[in-house]
Amino acid sequence: MSDEADELDRAWIDAEHTLLAVFAGDARAHLRVLEARRDGAESDTARAVWGVAAAMAAVIACRFDEASVHADRALRSATDPASAEHRLAAAAVSMTDAMSGAQHDQGARPDPPLPDDAGRGALLVRYLRAEAALSSGAFDVADALIADAGLEPGQVVAPKAPPDAPVDGAALTLQLLWARSSAFHGRAARVRAIHDGIQARSADVPPRAHLVFLAIGCYGAALAADRDRASALADVVLHRARRDVNYLSVGSCIYVGWALRALGQVQRAAALLVAAAGPDLHHCKIWDRAFISEVLVEAALERGDRYGAAVIVDRATSLQRYPVAASAVTRARGAMARSDGLDDRAKGLASAAVLLDQRAGAATEVLRGRLLEAEALLGTDPVEAARMLETVATEADAAGNESLRRHAAQKWRALQQRTSGLVAGTAVMTARQREVVALVAEGHSNTAIAQVLFLSARTVQTHVSDLLRITGARSRAEVAALAAPGSTSAMIALTPRQREIARLIARGLRNSEIARVLSVSDKTVENHVSEILRRLGRRSRAGIAGLAAAGEAPLP
Repeated sequence: MSDEADELDRAWIDAEHTLLAVFAGDARAHLRVLEARRDGAESDTARAVWGVAAAMAAVIACRFDEASVHADRALRSATDPASAEHRLAAAAVSMTDAMSGAQHDQGARPDPPLPDDAGRGALLVRYLRAEAALSSGAFDVADALIADAGLEPGQVVAPKAPPDAPVDGAALTLQLLWARSSAFHGRAARVRAIHDGIQARSADVPPRAHLVFLAIGCYGAALAADRDRASALADVVLHRARRDVNYLSVGSCIYVGWALRALGQVQRAAALLVAAAGPDLHHCKIWDRAFISEVLVEAALERGDRYGAAVIVDRATSLQRYPVAASAVTRARGAMARSDGLDDRAKGLASAAVLLDQRAGAATEVLRGRLLEAEALLGTDPVEAARMLETVATEADAAGNESLRRHAAQKWRALQQRTSGLVAGTAVMTARQREVVALVAEGHSNTAIAQVLFLSARTVQTHVSDLLRITGARSRAEVAALAAPGSTSAMIALTPRQREIARLIARGLRNSEIARVLSVSDKTVENHVSEILRRLGRRSRAGIAGLAAAGEAPLP
């Protein structure tokens, strides 16, 4: 082997081992070593590969602008467009430009072609491309790149390698990207599968990689409004990661910051995010800078610091030229307008943010934008505001985002207190009210509900009264029909006439009213109701109503 070929081989070995090295150790120290090897290289091709390794180390050291410079130099050194070194350097440029925002200053560059998956550096190129896509908000592109890598969830060795092969840095990092994207889309089962796979090689994986999953778990617990679990995980993550300027540690702290925000602890979230990202937010990439700025604006407005909020908005406005950051900055400007009483402007900015997030597939942020839209209408069109708040609560409920559901629901209930004629479904109820309505729908009496929930019967009665007020229902049966926890299969056990009576019960009709609708005697209806209760195994009309509402549409 010639000296030049030997040098290039050493450069490739360094590049393929860089990710694991910087995850496990001091990224800045490793960066200095790689810079020295690049600067001392005899050949341009080796210089290019070491330059890419330096760019990756700079990213993990949270030096994003510096990483972009390293990648750009590497691409200029890789002069053969058909070479593996050129593809690697071009992929590094895509990643670092997306993180630092340089692509928008210098003009977007075409993505490099993916090499043959069996070729040298193929998995590394795929990682760099996927990181670029995720950093740009192109989640579909990132997901496709990861899915086509040939890796099973949690697989940290190269494709087709035996399970006990050495951990591959690119494979591990692709798994971390996959977990982040899956968490963003609410795919908890996939996050668990990735976590379990990585845990199987726990001893061979740097501790900072495991920390990412604890942070994702903290955020997930916060969305589910599980304060105890979120707080416990936050304590663990912050103990291990705070003041550790490493991409994985900073990212883990940022996840905890999002969790605190979801729990309504905006001041604590803002303090943590600044501590993790640095006073000028230079320890995080463009997207995170924009979202952190939004939280800082929320925190300033919450404590009445309008001047401070305005300063943050002014600083963040420069980020709006980056598509990945535009929606967060737009929402921050909308919150500022709302604080200034400029509701029309606030609604317009919120609507613009919603459109941006819809294009990016950012479902949670779409709901945040719609929440801001609704808040801007509270004073001028409370009926429309109530409709939008219920929609946000309902969609958040369907997505499992209990924290956001509770926030929208709380605003809806406050609005109902001062606006007549507003009614809604279970999505706008408190967590306790939802427990009560589910038990009402099963046919339990107030006394039984009180025993189950360890409440007094008087407290349960108050909750039931609140349920009637929120839903506009006239009876427990109508409330039960709204909850609808039953199944079609249970309703099939009834005769057609009994199903008809069950549906009328679900609409809140009394026996005498049902008798008039069906042109039968009150006694006949009473007999039918008794038989329906027996067949369905329910103890009250409310229990019938719940099953009837759930099974109504599919029944013949």
